[in-house]
Amino acid sequence: MIGAPAYDTHKGTVAHLRPSADSVARVGEKARPAWVVFPRWREGSTARLSPHSRADALLHTASHAFNYSLLGGLGFELNAALMDACTCHDFEYSDLDDALRVFAELAA
Repeated sequence: MIGAPAYDTHKGTVAHLRPSADSVARVGEKARPAWVVFPRWREGSTARLSPHSRADALLHTASHAFNYSLLGGLGFELNAALMDACTCHDFEYSDLDDALRVFAELAA
């Protein structure tokens, strides 16, 4: 279920996906990151992933992290470690069901 929209943010109108009961019950489990994905909705597009360089992803995530500058060197180190652990992708889609299929295939 999608929460209430937040209007006029620097990213436009955004809303958060509420976690499922299963997700809440598993809150204590640790997860290892595997991908960094930069999504873009485009009307009529086919859901597809394309490679995104880790170096560019590091810069992109740093420029969009509201607390990156507050963390200083630690923020850089943590972001760099995340990029080292992940493959990075651009993702274009227009249909949520197609998007879910692409991510199910990626996770398989």
